[in-house]
Amino acid sequence: MNQRPKSLSKTLFAARTPGFRLCLCALAVLLLASLSAVDLPAQSVPANDQAYGKKIHEFTTEPFFLTDLVDHLPASTTVPSPDKILGHIVGAPDFLTYSKDIYRYYDELAKATPRVKVSSRGSNRRKQHGAD
Repeated sequence: MNQRPKSLSKTLFAARTPGFRLCLCALAVLLLASLSAVDLPAQSVPANDQAYGKKIHEFTTEPFFLTDLVDHLPASTTVPSPDKILGHIVGAPDFLTYSKDIYRYYDELAKATPRVKVSSRGSNRRKQHGAD
C-alpha cells in the first residue's frame, strides 16, 4: 500500500502542545532581538550641488523629465561639475555643447577620479573634432 508523504508544515507543527508553541515563540523573539541588535554602519548621504540642481529644475521643460536620477548633481570637492568645465550646465537653453568640449570634460573627469577612464575606439574621432 502506498502511503502519501506528510507535508512539511504538518511534520514541523505536529506537536501542538503549549510547550512547543512557547518554545517556538521564544525562538522567534530571540531571532528578532538578535537582528535588531545588529548595529549597521550609517551610510552618509552625499550632499547635492544646490545651485546646479536649481538650474536643472529651471531649464527642464516638462516635469515628467525630472526623475530621481537626473534632478540633482552630487556635490564633490574633487570631481568637477560640467558647469565648471563647460561654463554652463548640460542642456542649458541657448547653449550647444560641441563634442570637443564634451571630450574635454571627460578628460577632466578622468584626471579627477580613478573611476573614469577615457579611451578612443575605431577611427580617432577626437582628433577629427579638434579635442586633441
